[in-house]
Amino acid sequence: MVDTKGVIHEGRAEGINPYKARFAQKTGLRTLEEGLGGADVFVGLSVKGSLTPEMLRGMAARRGIDPP
Repeated sequence: MVDTKGVIHEGRAEGINPYKARFAQKTGLRTLEEGLGGADVFVGLSVKGSLTPEMLRGMAARRGIDPP
């Protein structure tokens, strides 16, 4: 899980509240781009321009679906 400050990870102090802290994971990932690498699904976005075409290309390949 990420927010405008990056990956919500254990030990992060900036921008964390009790609701986000429940989702914190042990990980070395820190940015949205790192978090999307190899991901199967992306849900949501609240900041214009945060997601780039390159980030989408870095996600997992679609299985069983031919690209357009």
